[in-house]
Amino acid sequence: MVLQNSTLTAMSILTIFLILSQVCSFYSVQALSLARDTIDRSSTIERLDFSQSAHTLDSASSFQVEFEVPYERQRITLNLQPSRNVVSRLTTVQHINSTDNHDFVTDIQSQHPLLYKGVAFVNDIDKQAQRRVGWARVMVRYRQGRHVIEGTFTNDGTYHHISLDSNYVQARQIQDGQLRKRSERMVVWKRTRDEGDGTLSQRSSSDEPTCQAHRYNDRRRQTSGEQDTHHPLLARQDVNDWFDPRDVIGSTDGCPNSRRVALIGIAADCSYTAEFDNMQDARDNIISQVNIASQVYEDTFNIALAIQNLTISDSSCPSDAPRSMPWNLPCTANVDINDRLNLFTQWRGRLRDDNAVWSLFSACRSGSTVGIAWIGSLCNRSRGSSWGRGGTASANVVVRTASEWQVFAHELAHNLGASHDCTSGDCGTSGYSPSDDCCPRSETTCDARNQYIMNPQSSPGLEEFSPCTIGTICTGIGEEHVDTSCLVSEDEVPDINDSQCGNGIVEPGESCDCGGEDRCPADSCCNPSTCQLRSGADLPRKHSLLRSRRDMRRKFKSMPR
Repeated sequence: MVLQNSTLTAMSILTIFLILSQVCSFYSVQALSLARDTIDRSSTIERLDFSQSAHTLDSASSFQVEFEVPYERQRITLNLQPSRNVVSRLTTVQHINSTDNHDFVTDIQSQHPLLYKGVAFVNDIDKQAQRRVGWARVMVRYRQGRHVIEGTFTNDGTYHHISLDSNYVQARQIQDGQLRKRSERMVVWKRTRDEGDGTLSQRSSSDEPTCQAHRYNDRRRQTSGEQDTHHPLLARQDVNDWFDPRDVIGSTDGCPNSRRVALIGIAADCSYTAEFDNMQDARDNIISQVNIASQVYEDTFNIALAIQNLTISDSSCPSDAPRSMPWNLPCTANVDINDRLNLFTQWRGRLRDDNAVWSLFSACRSGSTVGIAWIGSLCNRSRGSSWGRGGTASANVVVRTASEWQVFAHELAHNLGASHDCTSGDCGTSGYSPSDDCCPRSETTCDARNQYIMNPQSSPGLEEFSPCTIGTICTGIGEEHVDTSCLVSEDEVPDINDSQCGNGIVEPGESCDCGGEDRCPADSCCNPSTCQLRSGADLPRKHSLLRSRRDMRRKFKSMPR
């Protein structure tokens, strides 16, 4: 694909420079998501009916919750169970203040949102029956004296989102005329399929060795403010060079037979945190987005998403980006989303971790651009990957919108090797050709009709990957075009609900926990090895200790100093 630099107008598609990797033996592709949010219908949820007392809920609970959706004139029941992988005992959260100091690092176990997944039903009151209509991913939080839910459920193929009004107002771009006052009410809302939101485009880097290093240096000059004096007009190499996508449509050969987990690193810049009332709300929103996106990845590729590292910047943006975090820039800085990706990619390349990908969450748009990613870069930790084909560090940028989790899912699929679905504009009069650089609907039909997550135009109601995307990702994994060596088994992601004797917290299956042999008093009635009471002992309160915040901290080894 030959791309030239142009000015984005309301009636034109953003074109971008061709960017090349510094490593000569591999290519990477960046994809941009362009969108304008349009919210269709919304109502407040006046009441939640839990099947058990909401005060008794914990991260191991299974329960039902019912509520009315006024604009549908329906009563919805969500049958929920724990969503176990998204946050785990591995998850660490780091807070960064405006002076670039690492404020503190915590394990999320001591304080985390309650995450659930399950099935959505519509209640038929007349027939006293329920009809299954889709899936659900929600989190439960306690706000202003009551329990609230936030997340997404599907109802006969339509996404319905639940947000606090404060979050809803910030995320939407246009007023729907119904909700005026910002509050902590729960808002349920949906978007319709027939309104497009913009366009997604992608750019690729040639595998020509001399030009790759040259173009990467050109991009570095752009990032530093120097003028690029020429446009690269080089031969394209893309995902379609691996195989003809038509040959693998719908094939799941190559995808894991048993559940694998992709460990994710996420950083939120100052502009993103400023969208929320506090850091905890920003943190919980990110966790919720990953929880929702994981549903689609588990169902489609048998790959769950788990947050291993989460870095939250202070809402006060620094005047100059710190050297240790060059991506933490205000929206007023003279950088576009391409520059942010390059800065973030370079930073990610210095980290010492085993994450499959790092995502930068931001509120800074470049025109209508809301996402960008390196294609086929999964598990790459630096520009010189040990996988043997070089490439660039696995990274993407996601801009905050009302469809945040869908943009995240879209960009992550690019990291896994997916290209965009074909549109009518991609397809010539003779039908599909591999040179079209897109994924066709079928072996005989080019246009995918704007129905799937990898549609280059972000639209409402895109809830699944196309058969072509499924075949492309699974085949790419099976034929080792994409590195998946960093994916782990579920056993390697310790459940946050699992008891851990010796951590000072009395958990399910334990009678006591005095903090391990080093902390237990000599006369303790709690056995520090088994976390059970010694024979004939009553448990004094002092031997059931909850760790202090300082005790819950652990070193954040992956952060460059």
